[in-house]
Amino acid sequence: MKNDAPHDQIATQALTQALIGFASIRRDLRRRAGYGNIPGGLPALGAVRRIGPARVSDIACELQVDLSVASRQLQALETEGYVDRSPDPTDRRSSVVSLSAAGEEKLRGIHELVDAALDEALSDWRPEEIKALVDGLERLRSDLADPADPGSAAPKEQSA
Repeated sequence: MKNDAPHDQIATQALTQALIGFASIRRDLRRRAGYGNIPGGLPALGAVRRIGPARVSDIACELQVDLSVASRQLQALETEGYVDRSPDPTDRRSSVVSLSAAGEEKLRGIHELVDAALDEALSDWRPEEIKALVDGLERLRSDLADPADPGSAAPKEQSA
């Protein structure tokens, strides 16, 4: 439901600047948590966890990237042993990827590192401040989502 009350344009501009800085928050969190780059990328690994086993085309849709990009990312993850590829039971010409035990362990370890880094960074935040941030980010993501694009909606469970 949209609010008909006018919003504060200065607040909107401040939010725009904060969102532009969001990439640096992700970078700083990765640095503080101490996990390195994952061949193929953490978003691709998380997508496999969320929707796998799935075809490469489904992962590409989930990541909102070109099929060739998803294919390269998944190949790198497979080379590292983080995903398994098997024939698609409904179409033997295609394959499906699923999270391997090593991939599950990698994601679990990263989540533990991120949780610890956030616990430290948010140590002087009150629980209601954290909840307000989470609620606001979830609401913004939902409000920006394109109803015609299922990949743009906020997932029910974030896993990477």
